[in-house]
Amino acid sequence: MTITINFNTLLLTIIVIASVIALIYLILALRKIIVLIDNINTTLKDNKTNLDNTIKNLNGISENVKDISDVAVETTAEAIVMKDGIINQLDTIKDIINIIIGVFSKK
Repeated sequence: MTITINFNTLLLTIIVIASVIALIYLILALRKIIVLIDNINTTLKDNKTNLDNTIKNLNGISENVKDISDVAVETTAEAIVMKDGIINQLDTIKDIINIIIGVFSKK
């Protein structure tokens, strides 16, 4: 008994099997996407009032952030000025110490 396999039939069988596997994966992916969309929809419904309040208060929130950043910039500028003042005072102290060392080392 001999079995002859036609190349076209073999190729068609492989294509059909691959198509069925791809269709199964597509159905599974669509199911996961539908579950994800349902979860997002539920989350949005549950938090609708919170989101509405946040959007209404967004202008005030941005003004608060601007005020905080302005204070941070001013504080940074003051710190830089203080650092420069401290460096100048340390340079003066260093010069005084060098003068004292110079006076005592000459004897």
